[in-house]
Amino acid sequence: MRSSAEQVSRGTSAGKANGVAAEGRNAGSPAGFVARLVVEIDGKKTVIVTDTSWQTTRKLSKGWETAAFKTEGWAKSVVTGRMGGRPWGDVFAGKAKGGDDTGAVSLKAASGKIEVAKDFKVELLYTVPKGLQGSWVSLCVDPKGRLIASDQGGKGLYRIDVSGAEVKVEKLDIAITSAQGLLFAFGWVVLGTYQAPWGTFGVMTAVLSMMTVYCTAMIYATLRPIHAWSNRATVPNYLALALWTGMVWLNFLVHSFGGADPIIAMVLVVAGFVSFYMKRRNWRHIDSTAHLSDTATATGLGDLGKVRQILQGQWRGGVIKPGIGHRLFAKTDKYEGR
Repeated sequence: MRSSAEQVSRGTSAGKANGVAAEGRNAGSPAGFVARLVVEIDGKKTVIVTDTSWQTTRKLSKGWETAAFKTEGWAKSVVTGRMGGRPWGDVFAGKAKGGDDTGAVSLKAASGKIEVAKDFKVELLYTVPKGLQGSWVSLCVDPKGRLIASDQGGKGLYRIDVSGAEVKVEKLDIAITSAQGLLFAFGWVVLGTYQAPWGTFGVMTAVLSMMTVYCTAMIYATLRPIHAWSNRATVPNYLALALWTGMVWLNFLVHSFGGADPIIAMVLVVAGFVSFYMKRRNWRHIDSTAHLSDTATATGLGDLGKVRQILQGQWRGGVIKPGIGHRLFAKTDKYEGR
């Protein structure tokens, strides 16, 4: 935030009506206009400040800056707060909110140079096209040294790579914008790119997830009385479907954080086709084959002799308990025999 000082006596006419006119343009962020005119005549000072007596318009007309112009149809100015209030602070006192130096400078004396500490230098790397990429208000650095910038409006996030001879700027495919502060705080494993400690965590998570899927599939595969599960295709089908659904989530997360890897998309598509093929083949196998399990194989007692079912009933919440010898029966308060 800066104020500008200008000598205006050269544009005044003695003995005639004089006016003060100003044109303001907003290049982004909250904007306001404040002015203070000090008039000194014969040693007497009069201070004129902007207030609700000033008139404004969004439409410029010929001669609007002259004292003779008629301001018909113009609206009254709106006061947004007292001098020194947020977000601008007291610009005339040379100090804005947040401690920024806002000392007044002459319009003609302004050189556009940036003052830096000793042994530091400033180099212009990129000029943000406001119409296409908005007004960048926050920055952070990712683990690869690239900058992530956010537009203050609806233009989204951008990644800036300054490591090469030319600056590369790309818009991130992520539904985040108008971030007034950014912090790169998360990492993940993508196609062999391991960045400790996130790489280690990612590998461990992937391995443990596959072990969980494998153990779950084995539980279902050992249910011998159920033909749809008790077959060799159960475990491979579970693993294939787990890979496919995992790639769906990985692709979603990568895009959410602004990435787009064609290899991930390719693996996702291939895993989907493989999963569908294996599942369809398993369904056909179930429909075309007879169930080989019987009372002896389901109970695992076939090696001890003949196993037969002597009691059949309807469950109402009881549990089956093994009987004596080869006889299996259940007899509880909630079991009804037929």
